[in-house]
Amino acid sequence: MNPLSEEIKKRIVQEIENQGFIVFDIKWITSADKSILRIYTDKEWGGITLQECSFLSRIVSTVLDEMSFTDFPYILEVSSPGIDWPLKRLEDFKRVKGRRVKIILKNTPSDSIEGDLIDVDEQGNVYLQDAKNNLINVNLTDVLKAKQVIPEI
Repeated sequence: MNPLSEEIKKRIVQEIENQGFIVFDIKWITSADKSILRIYTDKEWGGITLQECSFLSRIVSTVLDEMSFTDFPYILEVSSPGIDWPLKRLEDFKRVKGRRVKIILKNTPSDSIEGDLIDVDEQGNVYLQDAKNNLINVNLTDVLKAKQVIPEI
């Protein structure tokens, strides 16, 4: 059984955003021996700290108690999505502007495009500059997968 209603999700997102954070995803995961409510959140710029995750966990826990979320035990996890979280929404691409990204297109899934994300417009056009300084324009509707590339040390 999944007790995570749209009303509860909206309230969780509202409370986290009121604190200045972004919600990437909310998942209810069940296995034979436990249930987990996992929330991925971050800041608009920069990473989220362990202390901030703990703070948000307390806020979400209070909200869930107020809304009588569930009667059975579960684990609440609030964490960062990580640097290699998939880029899906326009906002995701805007957040990594200026960083290196890798994009796989729907029509050529065996090939990928990699470059520095120069700009993103409201029409969903993503502009990359590749290693040869070529400017590449990709529309989000053509993207199969995309993620930020972790720089090599």
